[in-house]
Amino acid sequence: MKPETAPAAAFSASVSTNCNIRDSQKLIEWLNITDYSVFPPQKGLDMSKIRIFSVAKIALKPDELSTVKLPETGFSVVIDVNKSLEALIADNDIRATLEATAVKNYNTFLRQTARELKEFDKLFAGMLAKGAAPEEVEKQADMLKNTLENETLKWEKAARHDVSRALAKLAKKKR
Repeated sequence: MKPETAPAAAFSASVSTNCNIRDSQKLIEWLNITDYSVFPPQKGLDMSKIRIFSVAKIALKPDELSTVKLPETGFSVVIDVNKSLEALIADNDIRATLEATAVKNYNTFLRQTARELKEFDKLFAGMLAKGAAPEEVEKQADMLKNTLENETLKWEKAARHDVSRALAKLAKKKR
């Protein structure tokens, strides 16, 4: 082993052998990590899922679109929290703040998706006007619909991240 890497290797070995679940939970809290996809919850940690915001079917206006098919998906923000944060979310003011953050993300998602749908609707109408086969346009519209349904998952993840970040800030203020 090279001399410059020896301290790093010794440190990582001591951390991995001397670290238990409580220490890793303290590390997660100290680092202010709220996105547990980086540090997934470990066995022994009491984590629960809290639904902050949910819509069964996204609300887009289909009357403005002629060729584009609307994505048939919902929008949901569910976060994983430990027992102390769960008790914090029980406070109505904090819950309202988290819901407002989720609604803000949902509205941004709706505006962005509506703009994209209008642009693609114009594009598809132009394709039909230039003589493209309706089956080909239909195929493109189906692909767009599937793509937008997958985009919903990305927007949900972003909303979860923003809500988790807002919860971390509120938890710091509460302490």
